[in-house]
Amino acid sequence: QIQERHVTIAYDEIYPIKWFGTNFRSYWRGPSGSKSIQNLLSESEQNYSSILNTLATFDHNLIQNLTQKGGDHYATVSSLAFRQVMAGTKLVWNTELNSPSYFMKEISSDGDLSTVDVIFPASPFFIYHNPELLKLLLLPILAYGNNETSVKYNYPWAPHHLGFYPVGYILPKDQENMPVEESGNMILMILSVIQKTGSYSWLFPKYSTLLRGWAEYLVDSLPSPGSQLCTDDFLGPIYNDANLAAKGIVALAAYAEIMKISGNVNEYNKYSQLATKFVADWKKLAVTFAENKMHYKLSYNKTDSWSLKYNIAYEKFLNLRVFGDGVMGTELDWYEGNIQTYGAALQNSVTFTKLDWQYWIASGFSRSQGEWEKWSELLYNWVNHGQTRVPMTDWYDIVSGNQKGFQARPVVGAL
Repeated sequence: QIQERHVTIAYDEIYPIKWFGTNFRSYWRGPSGSKSIQNLLSESEQNYSSILNTLATFDHNLIQNLTQKGGDHYATVSSLAFRQVMAGTKLVWNTELNSPSYFMKEISSDGDLSTVDVIFPASPFFIYHNPELLKLLLLPILAYGNNETSVKYNYPWAPHHLGFYPVGYILPKDQENMPVEESGNMILMILSVIQKTGSYSWLFPKYSTLLRGWAEYLVDSLPSPGSQLCTDDFLGPIYNDANLAAKGIVALAAYAEIMKISGNVNEYNKYSQLATKFVADWKKLAVTFAENKMHYKLSYNKTDSWSLKYNIAYEKFLNLRVFGDGVMGTELDWYEGNIQTYGAALQNSVTFTKLDWQYWIASGFSRSQGEWEKWSELLYNWVNHGQTRVPMTDWYDIVSGNQKGFQARPVVGAL
């Protein structure tokens, strides 16, 4: 006779986050912290059947929605991403604010706490499932940049991260500075939260000066950002990186939109006009006809070069029109002429790519369902047939399918 049994297991971290000297307990413990691990196990056991039913309904609806959007193979890959993203985050009760706070661990590439350019690729996951969680991820970064901690942050651009997980503490001099990258990321994600929640009271007036400072830094850095690191820091600094500049330009347009939503018409006009000007500058500086076909360069000063302009895709996610379909169509045509077994390279000098940016190209640049499915299938084939059997990597070779580095990172929320 077949019988069924189950075992309930839980891991109690006691204090999962230390925030500038203050220990925060897990959110499930409640505001007073009185709920014990024994309470948690007992409640889980008492509600075992209803919890499983809730989870089964959620899983069914999620897979159904993903399948409708992108087909069976997209749903399969994205279901893997769901677990990986959630496993990289921690929800705690902030006793200083008497409210929840949310943090992300970079994982694999580093152990940093709430790295902005790791949250950024994961942001579509939260925008889709729960934008309030994305807001909770951004608030500690805003607080640190706004000097609400014991450390005085003194840079005119957004911080890179908040410490080394699980400890929130870092001096400005120890930051891995990515000025345009992180300033742009923060502005873009902030607009996404405002659009999805319909609220900006959490942002203004408290962070008005901070946010405007980041926007002004972008104005001063565009259209030519010089020698800066971007999120793909394993490539080193790229002088006048066209993709990085594109991020800054889209972010300026996003800041203008934030001003418009908040009723500041003069600021909206100022920054939207600047974004339009910088797009025109970018097109002149970045365009090349190398190999007798128009496309856009990796770096302004490298004629025979190209790269994935994945940062432009975010304008589609925000329903903005900054670079527009013309630039994206030109780039997509170029990428499709350079596709290998498992996708297109990150840039012309390498044979590796990033899973998150590939999906952004597919989502943001595709002009038809057919184009989307072609790119999505390339990525499914890599996940399914790649020889490196590790928790899903986001950095791999497009010819062999082998892992280049990184694994189990929450950046796969980009899917």
